[in-house]
Amino acid sequence: MRKSRLGVVVVTLATLAAVLVFTTSCAAPFLPQDSIKMAPPSGNDDQAFADAFKKLKDGGTVTLGEGTYKLSKPLQIVKSVHLVGQGLDKTRIVGTAEEVVVEFNAHITATVESITFKRQGETAGDVVEVVAADVTFVACGFTGGIGGGAASGNGLAFYNDSKGMVTECVAMQNQRSGVHVQDKAAVSISGSTCSQNWNAGIAFLGESTGAAEKNTCGKNGIDGIHVQDNAKPLLTKNKCSNNRKAGILYLGKAGGIASQNRCVDNVDSGISVGGYAAPEILDNFITKSPYCLAYYDHAAGVARANTCRTKGTADIGIAVFDKAHPKLIANQSSANITS
Repeated sequence: MRKSRLGVVVVTLATLAAVLVFTTSCAAPFLPQDSIKMAPPSGNDDQAFADAFKKLKDGGTVTLGEGTYKLSKPLQIVKSVHLVGQGLDKTRIVGTAEEVVVEFNAHITATVESITFKRQGETAGDVVEVVAADVTFVACGFTGGIGGGAASGNGLAFYNDSKGMVTECVAMQNQRSGVHVQDKAAVSISGSTCSQNWNAGIAFLGESTGAAEKNTCGKNGIDGIHVQDNAKPLLTKNKCSNNRKAGILYLGKAGGIASQNRCVDNVDSGISVGGYAAPEILDNFITKSPYCLAYYDHAAGVARANTCRTKGTADIGIAVFDKAHPKLIANQSSANITS
């Protein structure tokens, strides 16, 4: 009897050990990882990204190497992540899919550093979209957005209730805006270059809020900074020059504050306010445009302590047209007109 009991015990322990070994060996490959280093680009990297995010722990880090990672499908990021490259001139993610190259969604939090995102080919769409997330971009590039149909063609776009920060980035040569903020998104953009886009360098639409500070918005096809609908951002210390329309434009019922910006050599006007917009225009330096500061339609608001220097004898310092009725206080300006 003793031998029989011992035999039963031995068999039971052996079985448990075997089960433990089997369970461990099966579970190990699926344990989330804190950090993943991507393999060098292969020419088609859709699966490599899918595998990396499948293995990644929520909030972990994915490090990309130098070179160009190519995507044929939109990369949907629905897990909090720190995505880091080797420099915006060294690490690139290039996509050809419809609608978007990379999308952040599912109310995640993410930080993206030192990567250039590019749309390639003729397929319309934004380059990067933040649909419902909180994403910080540092030293990143966004280029190649293509307009057409429902697709927007922006370099970097924030939608819905997204939040974000864009710092020391470059958004250039997109067929809509370089950085586009819409709906109820709240985004801070600072120290970035948003130039040579077909529409605006930076655009705030819908009921968006946030700030644009110390950015360079030049040589855009329409405006340096465009504010429309009910958007109310803070615009401060930006340089808006050589844009085809206005350095800064307000339309709709837009508001907010434009303070200490420098608007130089814009084709139509330095700062223009139309529709029912009523922003506060404070302490800006505006020069070398046919109209330094122009109000149209039913525009209102306050213009205080701005310096408006005309380019030539035909140029106008402050112009008020139609039924516009702004409060003009202590501005340094000459050749003003009021209709």
